[in-house]
Amino acid sequence: GTMNTRIQKIVDAVKKNGHDGIVISKGSDIKYLTGFTGEYGVAVLLLTEKKNYFVTDGRFEFQAAQEAEGFEVVVYGEGLNYFCQTGKLAAEAGVKLCAICGA
Repeated sequence: GTMNTRIQKIVDAVKKNGHDGIVISKGSDIKYLTGFTGEYGVAVLLLTEKKNYFVTDGRFEFQAAQEAEGFEVVVYGEGLNYFCQTGKLAAEAGVKLCAICGA
């Protein structure tokens, strides 16, 4: 679908710049890329060549799973925040060089 095309374009651009992944944290960008209709500031995306992650807190887990097609929804653990969790995921996904977009 449209979302996948949008995501693919970003991942391709990121790869051209020599990065393995990109973190997207701006609410409007997340909505544009995933169709997620939850409030802004409750999620972070990690796009990598192999997998796309939607990091959010427990309140939005179900909604994200429903709306963000093609994303693996990850709820960040206690004592972590979006960015810690995203950093851990990136490391596990083998992302060595990550671009960060938005804030």
